[in-house]
Amino acid sequence: MVLQTEIKVSVIILTYNQEKYIKKAIESVLMQKTTFDYEVIIADDFSTDKTKEIIQDIITKNHESKVSIRYIRNEKNIGVMASWINAYSQVNGKYIAICEGDDFWTIDSKLQKQFEVLDSHPQFSICFHNVNVEYIDINEKNYILNENIEKDIFTIDDLIGEEEIWFMATASLMIRHESLQTIPDWVLKSKSGDIPIIMLAARNGHIKYLPDLMATYQKHSKGMSMTDHKNDAIFLKNRIYMYKMLNSETKFQYDYRFKQILSGYYYLMLDSKQLQNKYISQFIVALKYFYYSYPKIKNIKVVIKNYIIPPVMLEFSRFIKRKTGIIPTFDKNTL
Repeated sequence: MVLQTEIKVSVIILTYNQEKYIKKAIESVLMQKTTFDYEVIIADDFSTDKTKEIIQDIITKNHESKVSIRYIRNEKNIGVMASWINAYSQVNGKYIAICEGDDFWTIDSKLQKQFEVLDSHPQFSICFHNVNVEYIDINEKNYILNENIEKDIFTIDDLIGEEEIWFMATASLMIRHESLQTIPDWVLKSKSGDIPIIMLAARNGHIKYLPDLMATYQKHSKGMSMTDHKNDAIFLKNRIYMYKMLNSETKFQYDYRFKQILSGYYYLMLDSKQLQNKYISQFIVALKYFYYSYPKIKNIKVVIKNYIIPPVMLEFSRFIKRKTGIIPTFDKNTL
């Protein structure tokens, strides 16, 4: 058994009903060749397929391995962020690497390379690398995530734009443990795990990029990213909540940019399936869109035409037009 005081890196593998992928993910972690001791924490969010049996079989076959493997199986399905935080609370390493159960690492020196960067550069709180994005059962073209990246050192300022920014795959991350400190309770409610975790850690150090392709991020129809529906008000409200909390966590230093992100999600919410033909709800969301967009309000005429003018006025304008041929000034088609 590896002593806890000797462990330098803790690898968290998150999984739920990933019997098709979990074996490859775990084996890609166990194949790492390092000059230090690392541990593997497998967090299974109460899988109901054969994921449990596959994990137990791998652990049995690797019982003589020098790598400490701990299997945490939740007694019920608690959600990806609750499962991650539970695993995070049990890590012993100075650094944390993450591999979701449907991704995998592609070279055996990944941990060593990232460890050397972070251990020799205390100013870095995060190290990430390039990855292949591979579609499994989706008719899309595979690509390299950061094919055109322009620099290799980033700060939190690079993570917050007027639109959502994402260029770090979860499977590529290694995070300095102390940079996360205490993870706030609100993260449990966030549907996205990587965005808040990265931003919280980036408050306490710079981010180093390695151009090496060292992992594959697999996208498939049952993956978490495929549940991000921009016509779903529930998803959009969750994103809005997350960015409001991140704005607070960064002490409103990037308030304008966060508000522009929020305005974009309110604009999408206007056409969400839950708000269709609900004038009052759309009107309220439109006002929030105006508030968060100000002073750079985009699509103002479209929003006024489609979501501010009451339907009864539009019906009245059509009635007047039919009777007199005169189009009142509040007719949406004349704005």
